[in-house]
Amino acid sequence: MKIGRLFAIVILGWIAFLSGCGTQAQETSPTETLAAEAHYNWGIAAARQGNLEQAVMEFKMAIRVSPNWAEPYFHLGIAYGNQEKLDHAIAAWKAATHINPDFAKAHYNLARAYALKNQKDLAIQALQKTVALLDRTAIQAAKTDRAFEKIRESPEFQNLINTVE
Repeated sequence: MKIGRLFAIVILGWIAFLSGCGTQAQETSPTETLAAEAHYNWGIAAARQGNLEQAVMEFKMAIRVSPNWAEPYFHLGIAYGNQEKLDHAIAAWKAATHINPDFAKAHYNLARAYALKNQKDLAIQALQKTVALLDRTAIQAAKTDRAFEKIRESPEFQNLINTVE
């Protein structure tokens, strides 16, 4: 049983490696989907264990195999954010929102990252997109989220809060 499982993992790894070596087709085959899901799940497990470097590697492998799947980009951004690599996190969350424009949590994390970088205008824009998708939930979170401390008193932030409440 263990040998069969190990063999499946090795095969999935090779499939992921080989699929990254050529041009990526628009459609993901069932085998590639399984490989992408495996790398994604390994990335989640590594992140939960605090092994962020391993998590980043696994999320990147999932993305290589299935580049049109937003979730690995989102979690890659979280891993980078936890490493304080905000520029990398922003790039990952931008990719997630490009693939899925309705991905509210990715927009919210973009807003947080921009606020932490003192990029108020970009933070407000991303938060506006989040509010459009989540309405009060996003505003309630933003009102107490420490990431927004530097922009919370700005007229733009206050206007956004007032338009929802």
